[in-house]
Amino acid sequence: MENPNDGLMDFVAEHVEMKYLQAKESGMSDPVVLVLSPPASSKGDPGEPVPITISALERTEALEWLASWEPRAVELARSTVSPDRPITVMVGSSEGFTIYDRAICTEV
Repeated sequence: MENPNDGLMDFVAEHVEMKYLQAKESGMSDPVVLVLSPPASSKGDPGEPVPITISALERTEALEWLASWEPRAVELARSTVSPDRPITVMVGSSEGFTIYDRAICTEV
């Protein structure tokens, strides 16, 4: 059975990659993409779309910002980025942060 969130995750993944590439093109040397969703108490009615924010910061700025919210996650984000997974994504919600390293899509 297909997961109903698969389409949403594909959509978010595409926007993450686009934000990363835009940041690189604008001159950022080591961008980190932040994906933030509002706290559960402000998400509105069940079944309504949940607004998310996708932005990019230089890694050093992102780590400073992250340290104010989740100091334990900073060490994870400082790790060396793998050449085959250059996109670091920090996903934040009311439950905390999850950090992913993603590859750049080469499919058209």
